[in-house]
Amino acid sequence: MPHFKWHTVTNEIEINKMMFIKQILRNWKRNKLFSFTAILSLTVGFACCNLLAAFVINEWQISNGSPDNERIVVLKTDNPMTLETTKEKSSYIQQQIPPIFKERYPEVKSFCRMQTIWEQPVFKSDNYKTNEVNLLQADKDINQFFTIPILAGDLQKTLSTHGEVAITESWAIKAFGSSDVLGKTFMIEDGNETSLQKITTVIDDSYTASFITFDVLFPLNEEMYFGGVTFLKLRDSESMASLQTKIDNDLKELPRFTDDCKYYLQTLHEYYFDKSETQTSWQFLLKRDSLFMNVGIFAALAILFIACFNYINLYMVRLFKTGTNNSIKVLLGANTWQLQKHILLESFIATIIGFTASLILVLLILPLFNQLFEAHLSSSFLLDKVVLQFYGLLIVLLTFIPAIFLSIKLREKKLSGLKPVNHGKAKAAFSNTMVSVQFGFSVLMIIAAIIYTQQLNFISETANINPNIIEIEASGISESKLKTFKEQATKLACVEASTITSTSFLNTWGALDDDGVPILVYNMDNDFLKVHNMVLTQGEGFTDNNEENVNQAIVNETLIKKYNLDSPIGQNIELLGKDIYIVGVVKDFYTEPFNVKVKPSMIQPYKPNKMGFNIIQAKLADNMQRQAALSELEKLWGTHFSDKPFSYSYPAVAYNALHKDHRKLADIISFFTIISFLLTGFGLFGIAWYIVEFRTKEIGIRKVNGAHISEVLVMLNKDFLKWVVIAFVIATPIAYYAMHKWLENFHIKPN
Repeated sequence: MPHFKWHTVTNEIEINKMMFIKQILRNWKRNKLFSFTAILSLTVGFACCNLLAAFVINEWQISNGSPDNERIVVLKTDNPMTLETTKEKSSYIQQQIPPIFKERYPEVKSFCRMQTIWEQPVFKSDNYKTNEVNLLQADKDINQFFTIPILAGDLQKTLSTHGEVAITESWAIKAFGSSDVLGKTFMIEDGNETSLQKITTVIDDSYTASFITFDVLFPLNEEMYFGGVTFLKLRDSESMASLQTKIDNDLKELPRFTDDCKYYLQTLHEYYFDKSETQTSWQFLLKRDSLFMNVGIFAALAILFIACFNYINLYMVRLFKTGTNNSIKVLLGANTWQLQKHILLESFIATIIGFTASLILVLLILPLFNQLFEAHLSSSFLLDKVVLQFYGLLIVLLTFIPAIFLSIKLREKKLSGLKPVNHGKAKAAFSNTMVSVQFGFSVLMIIAAIIYTQQLNFISETANINPNIIEIEASGISESKLKTFKEQATKLACVEASTITSTSFLNTWGALDDDGVPILVYNMDNDFLKVHNMVLTQGEGFTDNNEENVNQAIVNETLIKKYNLDSPIGQNIELLGKDIYIVGVVKDFYTEPFNVKVKPSMIQPYKPNKMGFNIIQAKLADNMQRQAALSELEKLWGTHFSDKPFSYSYPAVAYNALHKDHRKLADIISFFTIISFLLTGFGLFGIAWYIVEFRTKEIGIRKVNGAHISEVLVMLNKDFLKWVVIAFVIATPIAYYAMHKWLENFHIKPN
């Protein structure tokens, strides 16, 4: 008879799954705060991981997006300008090298060369005109190197025929209003030259996993091609090592920039994640800094970790809160496995709800994510087969990890000991470590965000490039006409000063001196000191007499130190094969990223360039609205050069773009820091609410006995504060060490 009763009780405890679900929902309803906070944590953690998973998978597909990825390598060489400093490798390869390699080495099956085309092109169709167009020229076999989906036409035939071009679908719609553009023509204007182009191929550019980006693709012009990026396709994936060995052995017989330059092979995957190349900027290649991805992945996993901890912590809070019910179940005959099934089912339901809600959140924040990461994710890619597989893995992990962890804790407590009289100490012993770990992650990310921001602010302040300076492209215009325009522009109320130069401020001419030291050379007229925030520490500007100032130069401090010139003013030195007379010294100014040492630089009086490359740098007045000032300048430009577009750029904006990846990283770290801190706060709020609820009687007694609110708050928070301080002490040296290693990438940093 007793056995029958025991069996009956056991059967009553073995309720079906629907009863389990109803019980779970009733528990959630009774504990709304804990349930909401736990599921919210899971939702945010899921959303971050979902986005990062799709992002990483998409980036991986791009870096492995070639149909023959294992056989394609990028040819690189030493940059002669950095041989004595950073020893940077460049992917700029001279035009004669690829054919030599194909003929000389049997390992090379074919090659594909790419380069931008024209300096300041203007695209002009019947109803559309712009100079913001991305033009690319490439060899005809480009589709054998990269996946380029064709909507209409024959790409190989197009790239074999002069005067024919391929156009992307999005650009066709922008320029012609339709993707049905086969046979249509447009004009390309560049200075005084105009060419007619016929569209014979349309490309589908909605494909996200693409290594290259362009609006219009031209055949490679052998006569006008002087060098660019070269991709080599090997006969098999095992040929790379043998080819590199042969190249090293043949260096003396191969054309090179200098005798010290060598050639290197780099896989397509490595090249995609290599951002060490600063001297050349290939706008047609999508590349990603590996650090950029690693930081984002670490931040997302940290958030998922915090979210998982929140869920476990809050579940344990509720478990301790209902400890009497669990004890009764054990006494009635429930075994550990039956309670574990209950935990597993509840964890699965919470995970599914959190995952579903996260998908909605992902769709809402996808535009912000794309902006922060410079990603190219679309909502459809979130349902990619590989991404869905990751989602499934994530659901399984987040279902079983909390369930397994909670089951272990239950076995440790043996459940029968979970009684209200003891659960305060048991809960505290369990949660304190979690509180420390959660806050440790948050503190680490906060410190990283602060140091990151400080370094970027230091870069902006130290570089000191006036944001009101614009560069107006003026190629092909005679010196006399430029001087006339400059004089009239300076008289405008919107212009403080202007100078004529044959070099862009950020991309000037560079040359190697006899000792191999790279020197940057600027050519500007006498007014450049009025335009730029350069500090003249010794001497003065150029003389106005053109015959006297022909060999004059103003040099920077680095050049003075490099050549050990104690009293540089008035000295004649030989630089770049000619005599230079130093008339002034300026403080080092910054035109390259802060991870590159400042190079010796000299500024010489403006002289017309043989290639006709000229720029007018104008400093706009601070008290003028920028758009109004630009309108006045454009109007004046139109009266002088009606046949040339008014094309301008901001050096300050371009300089900030040199540190774009670092700024994006700062945005990402700040974004994830806020999320992690909020999640940690949510979890602690739920736990604190439980403690207040549990100690309500104690608080009441203390209040009756005269305790102040501040004393009650200290009593409730002192344990939390202790563990937060411990987390801070542990996380701070870790964060400091990590950020110190990051700062080593910069040659210029705060003291």
